[in-house]
Amino acid sequence: MGMRVGKLLASILLILMSVGSMARAQEGGEGTIGVAWDPEGLICNGSVAPGTVGTFYLLAYLTGYTASGMTGAEFRVDGFPPEWFIVSVTPNPQSTIHIGNPMAGGCNIAFPNCQTGTNYVALLYTVQFYAPSLVTERVLSVQRHTNPSNPDIACPLMVGCDAPCFCVSCSIGGTAAINFPEHCVVGVASRSWSEVRSLYR
Repeated sequence: MGMRVGKLLASILLILMSVGSMARAQEGGEGTIGVAWDPEGLICNGSVAPGTVGTFYLLAYLTGYTASGMTGAEFRVDGFPPEWFIVSVTPNPQSTIHIGNPMAGGCNIAFPNCQTGTNYVALLYTVQFYAPSLVTERVLSVQRHTNPSNPDIACPLMVGCDAPCFCVSCSIGGTAAINFPEHCVVGVASRSWSEVRSLYR
């Protein structure tokens, strides 16, 4: 029974992402799906030494259409060093549906309740990895799913909390750097990390 319910919810999620508001999807800039080295989403440059285990976070930065929250997301992360190893990819425990892998082609994640996050930042996944070697000047970037549920929406996306629509919205894909100072984006693509960091001084 539980498996049937899970499959039904997954189907509903994919339908919502396929038939959600195309107008909103085409607007873009409706929040950001980003990568950060802290769960608060403030640090986008990671200093990673060889022979260490590290953690980064995949986050929804809630602005624009998603400022009131989100109920789902679809995306992938590119740029992870191929010589490193993913130890675990853990979805937010509040999610009820998580299909695929954001680090391997793409994922869909959905929540039963509106996620408003803390300071407009909501956790999607926690990723742990092992770095056997030194890698420098590498950038992790959020992109659209390799096989998106709606091929006409060419972007990472989030699903809003606006029942009964639960409209789909294009999101900005954030970036995070590995041993590459000042070369990343937190929250909003038009701002550099230096500019965003100044907001918290």
